[in-house]
Amino acid sequence: MEQIAAYFFQSEFTTRFLIARGDAFQSFFSDIMRAAHLGDFVPVRALGRHGDDKCDGYLKSSGVLFQVHAPDGRFDEKETLDRAIAKIKTDFAGAVAKWPGFMRDWIYVHNSYEGIPAKVLHTLLALEKDAQDGIRTSQWGYGELKEKTLQLHPSKLISMFGYPPSQSASLDMQMDHIREVVERIAVENEPAATEPITKVPSDKLEYNNLSLASRKLLELGMQKARLVEDYFSKHVDPTFGDRVASTFTSEYEKQRSLHTNPDEIFGLLEHFASGGSHSSPQETTAILAVIAHLFESCDIFERPPVEV
Repeated sequence: MEQIAAYFFQSEFTTRFLIARGDAFQSFFSDIMRAAHLGDFVPVRALGRHGDDKCDGYLKSSGVLFQVHAPDGRFDEKETLDRAIAKIKTDFAGAVAKWPGFMRDWIYVHNSYEGIPAKVLHTLLALEKDAQDGIRTSQWGYGELKEKTLQLHPSKLISMFGYPPSQSASLDMQMDHIREVVERIAVENEPAATEPITKVPSDKLEYNNLSLASRKLLELGMQKARLVEDYFSKHVDPTFGDRVASTFTSEYEKQRSLHTNPDEIFGLLEHFASGGSHSSPQETTAILAVIAHLFESCDIFERPPVEV
């Protein structure tokens, strides 16, 4: 696998982890586990009034039962934390009662990017201490699921996240690939006013503290950013480029109000530009070229302070 592909899959995993909630997060988890443990992992779905018997998935070879919880709120919010602890206690007790003799480990799978609070850990340890038959408890979050995902074969990663960009795709990319991306952005709700595109300082990439993965993806896009500029300059509507830039800037401001990590914001902007589609290496490379052009040309991400 090319290193740029590894960076892409890492970014796509993080974005999917951040945006998936509820049933969508459970489906994401099940997709990862089925790809990693084909023929061994069994996903479980609730069936009407019978429910799921407090089991969202089961690993037959090792007797591991999974319970998935992906709330909308953050675990540092008291209401979300209280509900999580109550759910852990109820689901664990239900699993012990419903799956006697089949469960050796019980794993709480959650969508907290930062990790679990101490109260959740205390709860899991107390349940393990009091459990019969030596049942062990554990938790999986961002780190555990990321490691499990990135160990998959590239063909399975492509089936989950689409085609990664590549240097060869950059050479093959055409104007049609650019057109598909920018027109997809243009159909989003546009702000009332647009501002002309202006150049930004060349050290912007360094100033924003993006990870190596995000930097390398942007740098690949920058190799073809001039093609995006050419597309806008030749467009029949002379304001088209400014409108796309304004729409994208509005999305950036939205994500910046919700997230502080620049890599999270980068991944969510890539998801916005792609619409979740990476149907070819050329399309994915074109998405990065558009983002790179807008990164260089408008107010997404922070500008370095001007020296006086």
